[in-house]
Amino acid sequence: MADQTSQYTGLSKEQMFDTLRREILAARLKITLDERQGRPTSPEVRDLAAMDMPPASWAMPKQGRSRGK
Repeated sequence: MADQTSQYTGLSKEQMFDTLRREILAARLKITLDERQGRPTSPEVRDLAAMDMPPASWAMPKQGRSRGK
């Protein structure tokens, strides 16, 4: 398992938080649609949907840092 590369390898912190937010929202939508259709939802999707959303500010690049002096 150690030699497998993740699809998220090489992403910046901002990209990682943006991706996590999208995955959580997608999981929440899937649960809603599954309930309406009477389908079961996998425990993995339910766990992802139950996660707290990272603040949107974490996904935004820092601005003004280069002014520093």
